[in-house]
Amino acid sequence: MAVCGDWQYYVVQEIRQAAELLGFHELTKLSQFILDQHLLFDKGFMLQFHTPLGGRLRDMYVERALFADVTFDLDDGIHLAHRAVLMARCDPMKAMFQGHFRESTSRVISFPGVKMYAFHILLSYIYSDKIPAVDPLRCLELLELANRLCMNRLVNLVEARVIDQLQQRDRVCGDDDQVVEIALSLLEPVKLHNAHNLADWCMWRLCGAYDRVCRARHLSQPSRDYLSDNRWPPVWYVKEYDYYQKCVNEQSKEQKELRPTTSLQANQQTGCLCFSSKVRRASEAGGADVTTALCRAGDAGGAGAAGGTQDAPPL
Repeated sequence: MAVCGDWQYYVVQEIRQAAELLGFHELTKLSQFILDQHLLFDKGFMLQFHTPLGGRLRDMYVERALFADVTFDLDDGIHLAHRAVLMARCDPMKAMFQGHFRESTSRVISFPGVKMYAFHILLSYIYSDKIPAVDPLRCLELLELANRLCMNRLVNLVEARVIDQLQQRDRVCGDDDQVVEIALSLLEPVKLHNAHNLADWCMWRLCGAYDRVCRARHLSQPSRDYLSDNRWPPVWYVKEYDYYQKCVNEQSKEQKELRPTTSLQANQQTGCLCFSSKVRRASEAGGADVTTALCRAGDAGGAGAAGGTQDAPPL
């Protein structure tokens, strides 16, 4: 933003002086940047200026309820708020406070069907455009309130928060049964509150745990059909895996039947003489002695026959 004329320069200068008197240091620095025409060269300061603003508003007007001018009577308590902020951020609230309704002049407004937990998160969104962490088990009451006040962006933020919480549990606990149970309990109700992104995530999560949820009674028939068509692992993989396990079991059974025959053949084979038993070495040594004696006897008999032939007188 550049200064276009002298009158704008004087206006910004007055803003800077007022900010100095009131102690608004961020506004003082911002107005000085505009006067020096350096605003476009420091985007980091603009981000730094806007980041803590929502936290300050939430702390002052939601947590401490400073300067509140209206009280909401909820199911489990009362909560203070500010009419101007509610009218600026919520069209149904604007119509209620500006129209010819009883709530436009009442100091205490009854809000049946709403609890403190959901209303506190609603005010955090209205004042700061952000929401804190949402308990997946209590997100339905917040989604119902957001649809009741026609706040589609709040519905989307709640969906994102709940999905982040469930994904975090999956990463920490692995294949957690509790996440499956939560997704199963949320699947049908969130569809009624236009939380279609959360419903799609729950359906995706349940497809990966089809065997555990296929018999759930409160699932609608379209949900059952979708889970059956998109289950993981698919039917063909389950059949192939069962066939593989059957082949592995048959192979191991055949190997067990062949082991006794193989061990018997191994026992019948002669081992090395150095590692055989003493009885076996003795028997083998005895057999070797008998064989040697027989060989020597045969040699002696042959030599005797040859000597007798030489000593015989010639005819």
